[in-house]
Amino acid sequence: MALIPIAYFLLTYDGKWWTTLAASVLIFLLASLAWPKGGLDAIGLRIPLAQIGASLLILRIVAVAAHKTIPVITARENITFISAWERKRWVSLAHTTGQTLNEEMVLGALILKFIRKRGKSLHPCVTSATVALVFSLAHYLFYRARPSGSWNYGALSIATLTSLFAIGIVRNNCILSTGNVGYAWALHLGWNAVFINSRYIWQNSYTRLAEPAIFNTILGNAAMVAISLALMGLSFLLFLKKRMPVKALHTLSTQIDAPSHVAEK
Repeated sequence: MALIPIAYFLLTYDGKWWTTLAASVLIFLLASLAWPKGGLDAIGLRIPLAQIGASLLILRIVAVAAHKTIPVITARENITFISAWERKRWVSLAHTTGQTLNEEMVLGALILKFIRKRGKSLHPCVTSATVALVFSLAHYLFYRARPSGSWNYGALSIATLTSLFAIGIVRNNCILSTGNVGYAWALHLGWNAVFINSRYIWQNSYTRLAEPAIFNTILGNAAMVAISLALMGLSFLLFLKKRMPVKALHTLSTQIDAPSHVAEK
C-alpha cells in the first residue's frame, strides 16, 4: 500500500503528459495487489454504469460553465484568455485527465478510507473537512516548493485557499456519498480541462501568467469564492439529508478492511 502514494507523487507531477496516465495504471495495479478483493473500492473506481453516464454529463456541464465563467473574470482583470479548445493542446488534456484521476484516487478515496478506518468515531463531515484542508494546503505547499523564478512558483492567497477548501469538501462529500470517485472526478476534470489548459496573458505586458497567479485571479475572485462556499453548503445539506455515509462507509471500509487484513498477513 505504501507504494501507491510513492507512485502518485513521483509520476503525477513530473511534467510529462504520459507519466500521469502511467501513474493511473500503476496505482490501479498496486491497489489490486494490496486489496485483491477490494482494489477498485479502495481507489474509488467501482463506479456503477448509471453513475458513469451521470458523471459524463456533469463533466460536460462543468466544462461548459468554466468556459463561460473564466473569460468574464479575466476580461475584468485585463487578461487575455485563450481557451484550451482554441489551443488544441490535446496532449495537455491527456495529462490533466491522468492528474485529476490520480488525485481523486489517492488524495480522495484512499485518504478518506484511511481516516474513516482509524477514526471511526469521527463524523463524516469532520472527515470531509479534514481531507479538504489537506487538499488546499497541498496546493499551497506544491507551488511554494517549486524552484524560485519558475512559471509555477508562487503563493496562493487566502481567498484562493478558501475556494480550494470549499470545493475539496464538495469533492469529498461526493466520494463519501457514493463510495466512488465518479462525480468527484467529473467535477475536477471538467473544471481543470478548461482552467489549467487555457492560456492567460497580461494585456499590458503580453506576458504569460504564472500558474499561482492564475489560481489567485480565478479561484481568488470574490464571485468564485462565493460560488464555492455556496456549493459547499449545498453539498453538506444534501449529504446530511440523504444520510448516505452509512452506505458509503460500508463500501469504503467494510468491503476493503477484510482484504487489507489478508494483505497485511
